[in-house]
Amino acid sequence: MLSLLAALACTPSSGTLDVDAPVTDDTGTPDSADVDDTGDTQPAPEPDLGVWIGSRAISYDGCTDEVEEEGYLLDESWEYYDYVQGECGDCTHFYVVEVWPAEACGLDVSTTVYRGLVFDGDSAEVWAFSQNGTSDLDRSADFDGMNIDYAYDLYDGYVEIEGRVEFPEL
Repeated sequence: MLSLLAALACTPSSGTLDVDAPVTDDTGTPDSADVDDTGDTQPAPEPDLGVWIGSRAISYDGCTDEVEEEGYLLDESWEYYDYVQGECGDCTHFYVVEVWPAEACGLDVSTTVYRGLVFDGDSAEVWAFSQNGTSDLDRSADFDGMNIDYAYDLYDGYVEIEGRVEFPEL
């Protein structure tokens, strides 16, 4: 009986087996992260640019601390909108951002800041507005469609800051 099973297992079937065929899942479609259960291509996620969720790593004198940030998009009804638009004419988005904690590496941190953004493909400009003036923090920040990674320094490089804004998905 064992020899009969061995003979059947080694006997070629009437069809052919294509060993070079691409591997597919059990639905017969190629494996892909961009295809849903119905076979439709999923659109890329869209960021909610109305919400600022971020953090900054502040490095000073051998210390690195992190501050958290949350804010929202300001519109033309904000009393200083025309002023900041005049300071950064290319900015398309302005935010008020709450920051905590109020201290990092022994340095005081402003707990409310104002930011402006300019989007240009896979890059962005990050601007800051305060009573002391306007500054372009990073004119070539990385933007991947959902997140901005930026960096700048203060006091001639004595304080280094790396920031990230993570926009939630719409």
